[in-house]
Amino acid sequence: MDNNLFNTLRFAYIEGDITHIESVKRPELYEWRQFPYWVFAFAEIISGKPGHLETPRDGKVRLATNHISCIPPHIPHQFTPRPGLVGKSTWCHVKFNLDFGLDIASFLQIPLILGGKVALKLKEIIEELVAVDKNQSLSPLLKSISQTKLGVSLLETILPYGKTTSTVSLTNKDTPRIFKVLHYIDTHLTSNLKVQTLAAQIHLSPPQLHRIFKEVMGTGPMEFVRNARMTKACEMLMSTQLAVSEISAKVGYPNQYIFSRAFKNHVGISPLNFRNHTPYYRLKKH
Repeated sequence: MDNNLFNTLRFAYIEGDITHIESVKRPELYEWRQFPYWVFAFAEIISGKPGHLETPRDGKVRLATNHISCIPPHIPHQFTPRPGLVGKSTWCHVKFNLDFGLDIASFLQIPLILGGKVALKLKEIIEELVAVDKNQSLSPLLKSISQTKLGVSLLETILPYGKTTSTVSLTNKDTPRIFKVLHYIDTHLTSNLKVQTLAAQIHLSPPQLHRIFKEVMGTGPMEFVRNARMTKACEMLMSTQLAVSEISAKVGYPNQYIFSRAFKNHVGISPLNFRNHTPYYRLKKH
């Protein structure tokens, strides 16, 4: 990763734990899930066979003991254990954002499953993240500093196994200007953002911005705005008790009906159903 970009990294620990798994007692393992965060889960098999992890992108991938799953944000996934499985999962949900709200998953693809020494190293880091989170003697500042340090270590551990995707062009000469637009979007999600407003930030016409934005980001500016708003909405639905109407306004949709329709088109279910079925919910059947 470009050093200048790495210096803008923001890490957030969401939650994590070490969970004992018995397939017959955890029916939610058979549900499709989708989070606005990274999911790292280290599998240890005590008895039985683990089964597989499935995503639309990778299909069914067989799991084995001492493997870690690395699932990016917004990737639908399903764990399907074999009957009789008894095991332990060491897991965490985290965020890796640059200072303008862009997740590293936008331009870095990590293998869905990692094994060997790197998996064991990641397990150790997750255990430390969980321990820091549960340490009541740490002040909020020290806890944040410790978690950020561990988050950077987590990212540095997986970086050698990742590859840059073609979605975002970090080498395009216009990338710095587009990143300025991304920062504006990130700090003005509640505003009535229009392509004309975004183009004015870097003194371009709307058609010029659309062309350059798509060259750098792989998507148009208004599609990026919609995705950013839906990501923020998912996070608030999962982590707050705000009414849907309040969340709608906070992500730039004064009209709750329009927001709910846009959310369902993007995620597959309504905002209320998303909240009621979080963290486990069935995806819309296509």
